[in-house]
Amino acid sequence: MNPVLKYVGIALAWLTLFCHFSFGASGASAGDGAMGDAVGAGTPEASAGAEISGKVSAQRSARPASQGQPLLDAVSAGPQKAGKALSALAYVSLQDPDMDWWYRIPSNSGPKISDTRKIFFGEDFNVFAFVGGAGATPEGKFKLEYSLSLLRPDGKRVDIVKNVPFSGDRPSADMILACPDVATLRFDETYPDGRYEVELSVKDIAGGAQTSARAPFYTYKWSPPNPYSERSVVRSKVRNFFEEPSPESLYAIYFSKDFNLEQKNAPNSLNFSYIGFLRAAFKNNAFLIPYIRAAFSDSSPLDRAKIVFLFEILKVEGVDASLLNDAEKKYQQLLRAAEIPDPYGEWDPVYAAAQIDMLWGEFYATGSYKPLRRIIDLIGLTEEAAYADKLRAEKKRPETKQQWRKFMLGMASRAALRTLAVNYQKIDLAAKYIEWALANGDIPDGTRKILVEDSAPSAPAPDPSAAVPGGAGTSGVIGTPGVTGTPGGEIASGDAAKGRPTDSSKADNSSAVESSAGKDSASGTSLKADNPPQSPTKPKGDAARHGAEGV
Repeated sequence: MNPVLKYVGIALAWLTLFCHFSFGASGASAGDGAMGDAVGAGTPEASAGAEISGKVSAQRSARPASQGQPLLDAVSAGPQKAGKALSALAYVSLQDPDMDWWYRIPSNSGPKISDTRKIFFGEDFNVFAFVGGAGATPEGKFKLEYSLSLLRPDGKRVDIVKNVPFSGDRPSADMILACPDVATLRFDETYPDGRYEVELSVKDIAGGAQTSARAPFYTYKWSPPNPYSERSVVRSKVRNFFEEPSPESLYAIYFSKDFNLEQKNAPNSLNFSYIGFLRAAFKNNAFLIPYIRAAFSDSSPLDRAKIVFLFEILKVEGVDASLLNDAEKKYQQLLRAAEIPDPYGEWDPVYAAAQIDMLWGEFYATGSYKPLRRIIDLIGLTEEAAYADKLRAEKKRPETKQQWRKFMLGMASRAALRTLAVNYQKIDLAAKYIEWALANGDIPDGTRKILVEDSAPSAPAPDPSAAVPGGAGTSGVIGTPGVTGTPGGEIASGDAAKGRPTDSSKADNSSAVESSAGKDSASGTSLKADNPPQSPTKPKGDAARHGAEGV
């Protein structure tokens, strides 16, 4: 069969079903609890807007100014603490600039940060700044002033933020402080190609010391990489993407022949975790869209179908109809008529499992707290969950439409609990977010016992025709998990029931679950910006990304 017709045929099958349903309206996620603002208001210098094209911002969210953490050292996989001397650390990174991975985890739990030396023209990237060893005033406060600058290959210096005051209650002396400003930058091709450096300068007003650090990176023109060639590799790359995000990895994932959007027993046999992943990952790598669009005419039939599909789920301008054959035109039209469920809208009794999967896909892409917190919202449907448990224990079926809705939402609540239990065991960051939510009360009323202790009975569904997302059996998230079914209908491996690993040497269970269950990945890499490795030559290929200069 022609590859494009096969791919279109798969899509037409689920789209025919999909178009019969409408989904809830868009809504905001719960759980972004407010925190105290940091002291000081750093803003980009006037020159920065003129010198740096695209997005230039010094973002400041509502965050606790003095929350200290030990950074996780990539080599030892242990806490990297600041020591007594004042130190500065600058990172060029593609990680989420909201920094949930720093601010929404338990204190003293070692955040992971992934740096990069490879930046493509048109790509958004972030600059994170940290300070260690800050002195204290007699009142136990730290009082700093910092600046961020960009050093270009032509010798020009561009101020990003300058002389920003930063103060607050000092944590223990050996903890590292995150500066509240995060610079998000983008270069167009008018910028010189070559080596750049970000410089962080810090003045410790309380301690009377000064220091600085530089983080180097290189600019590149986009060149598409070879797609990944094994299904296990693709699945692992998806679930670990948030730890080392990369446009090259995203491209190699999507255009792999082993990236399969089908999933048995899932709604419409579609892997909605991949849909959520693609939407979030390409949103953060939107500069790839023009390159993908330009390559359409010369692409293989399968890749052409993938491009049509991608543009429609991303809600960007579709492929020009004049470039499409008849089958592709029909495919594009059907995609435009379909409605994909909104994971932040009203929970849908039929497609709640798909909504859960989309949220996990978003988490895999960004590593942000928001999608996980949205999943926790489902645990709040305690009345519906208790009703579903009762019917299953009594082996009864719902009779009315209202009963079916209540039953299905209750089962979705239990499915959400199972996915949280699985990923609590497998993904270190997910576990930290859950622990932070519990410690800070950022959970729905009446759910603490459910999240912490064994809570739901194990019982079969009434009969196969009444199969529900996730299979049977669950338990609390932090308690020992029971049967760990997923909304996709598959069963996770037994490793999830052995207790949460305490280090980064967790087993790879990537073959066990297609969606809604992750696995922990290797620890992120770190660039010690106060003593960065130097190289006289520009690194090439993958060796240039994630601190592999000179490899």
